[in-house]
Amino acid sequence: MTPIKLWHKYSKIMGITWEAYESYFDGKSCAYGVNIAHVINFEPIPYQQLKQDINFIAPLGCKRWKYGKFYTRIFDKIISIN
Repeated sequence: MTPIKLWHKYSKIMGITWEAYESYFDGKSCAYGVNIAHVINFEPIPYQQLKQDINFIAPLGCKRWKYGKFYTRIFDKIISIN
């Protein structure tokens, strides 16, 4: 979807100003958004610990994480809510 079409369709629920949105997508022909329906809070994990334990690099798009000891507490929290 083009940035302008995305804005017209979803701007009321985006939580961003037109100026910030336009600046971010300036010169781009394609845009996408993610609708987050259920938010689960958990204790923050320090970036240095993520980097050390799983060689984490902050994603600019999408990164698949392997299930492991570090994410057990996150997945356990999700499961306990459902």
